[in-house]
Amino acid sequence: MPPLGPRATPLCLSNWQAECRNVEDKNQILLELEQGVGSVECNKLVVGLMRNALVDQAKANQARQMARLAGVLNGL
Repeated sequence: MPPLGPRATPLCLSNWQAECRNVEDKNQILLELEQGVGSVECNKLVVGLMRNALVDQAKANQARQMARLAGVLNGL
């Protein structure tokens, strides 16, 4: 995965960022996250998935624009 850039800050999950109505549930979720993949690695995975989704959307948009342009050029 390419670096995020000089102004970007890494995402980090901490207790104050997690929301849950039940404090015990919140603590259990955070504990399982840290004991499993870890919050930093989880955030890296999420950022990677989001980046891939954004690239897919950009490619689909570009294909739509190219199809429209081809339609316009064919009409000339």
